[in-house]
Amino acid sequence: MMKTQIIEWQTLKTPVCPLAFAWNRTGLVAVSFDEKPSHLRAHVERHGLGAFSERATSGSAYETAFLRYFDGDLNAFDKIQVAPVGTAFNMAVWAALQEIPCGQTRTYGELAEGLGNKGAARAVGLACNRNPIAIVIPCHRVVGSSGKLTGFAGGLDVKAWLLTHEGVRTENKQYQLL
Repeated sequence: MMKTQIIEWQTLKTPVCPLAFAWNRTGLVAVSFDEKPSHLRAHVERHGLGAFSERATSGSAYETAFLRYFDGDLNAFDKIQVAPVGTAFNMAVWAALQEIPCGQTRTYGELAEGLGNKGAARAVGLACNRNPIAIVIPCHRVVGSSGKLTGFAGGLDVKAWLLTHEGVRTENKQYQLL
């Protein structure tokens, strides 16, 4: 009989927004832009990832990576194991997102073309929207064809902050730090 995986989770206040994140023994499975574990729990249950721990963990390697990233170590996620769950197309988009160098952006169209389907920009956008591990799988590095910031689960202010933190100039300078 196979043992059920325990999904551990943690919350963290960052310079731009609160985060909650969850992981299992294979890697990070979800990131949410709030301090409530309810979004994480829903993701875990929807995908049958395991038993969601009732109490938060502290001092994880994932916490350390987030702290280092927000403290300026833009390579802090390079060795983080991720374990997203999605369709084959979503997984391909998420892998392509991880290839975008820190400090650079790509358009949805450029990602679609890189995946061999020039006309799939909207499908790439939907895959970005479904990215369960935002920031670590950097969907914030994707912009509209005009270069303008477009949708992001954490909001455009958070997207602008993350890009600015990584050295990308953005037109959206209205973000507020918490």
